[in-house]
This record gives sequence, C-alpha cells and structure tokens, in this order.
Amino acid sequence: MASLMAKGASSKSNRNVNIQLCGAQSVGKTALLEALIKEQDPAQMAKFSEQRANLMSHHQIQVGDKLMKLLDCSGNSRAQHLVKEWFGRSHWVFVVYDMSK
Repeated sequence: MASLMAKGASSKSNRNVNIQLCGAQSVGKTALLEALIKEQDPAQMAKFSEQRANLMSHHQIQVGDKLMKLLDCSGNSRAQHLVKEWFGRSHWVFVVYDMSK
C-alpha cells in the first residue's frame, strides 16, 4: 500500500482526492478510515470525530512522509449523486462492502 500512496501523492493532475471510500450504508467505510487515522496520524482523530456524521467528509492524514487526502462517502441514498461526482476527482475509489450480507 505504501507504493500506491507514494504514487498517488506525487501524481500531477486535477484530481484532488487520493482515495475515495464508497459503498452501502453500515459496511465499515468509516471504521476502516478510523483505524487508518489511529494508526498513521492520531492527531487527526478530533477532526475525524467532528466530521463523522457528515454525508461526505474530507480528511488529510500523514502517512509516513506523504500527506494523503481521503474522502469518506456516506452510503445514504441522499449522497449517491455526490459520490458519483467525486469519482473523476479521485485517484482511487475503494468500494467497501460486507460479504456477510
């Protein structure tokens, strides 16, 4: 994953988000992001907690020597049109789903 992050962080383009997390509601997107922030940049946890309930929440976290920009997208149907708009602005889109459902 470190090589993917280095590639995305150094890439020159009009894309302003390195990673977009999307998927159905309550599959663990936010929990996955929370674990990453706790591990890589715990100083960002207060901001993360404040934005947790938003339909779309932008986060910048330090991973090694790179600043990563992440977008946590709600699985709520009200956010679907916003999620699609951000596809073109993201280097990577990670689709998170629950295989037990």
